[in-house]
Amino acid sequence: MVGPYTPTVTSGQAAADALVFTGATPCVAFNDLLAIGVLQRLRQRGVRVPEDMSVIGCDDIFGADFSAPPLTTIAGDTEHAGRLAASRLIAILNGEPARTGTTLIPTHLLVRESTGPVRHHDLGV
Repeated sequence: MVGPYTPTVTSGQAAADALVFTGATPCVAFNDLLAIGVLQRLRQRGVRVPEDMSVIGCDDIFGADFSAPPLTTIAGDTEHAGRLAASRLIAILNGEPARTGTTLIPTHLLVRESTGPVRHHDLGV
């Protein structure tokens, strides 16, 4: 694990610099902006994605599929999350007590070209 880093492209580039020294071959970034910065710096360093390292982001922002290579990302229903957050805020503003506990938002993995198969040396084989 490296970080924490702010969720920006520039911070992703700094994270990639730290990441290459760990010897890790997968990278799961906090969000797509950070992951895109990682992709950019890895390319500058000559690290091949996904041959040498796989990179995954979160959020499926506009442009994640335009990155080089297109970014594998964890996507959720942001519209549903926004409606849920707004309804809870309105309830609090109307005097209802804040809900406690965890709410799960369904997610799914969008596999694109920034990830590849696990290499045998990753498994110690």
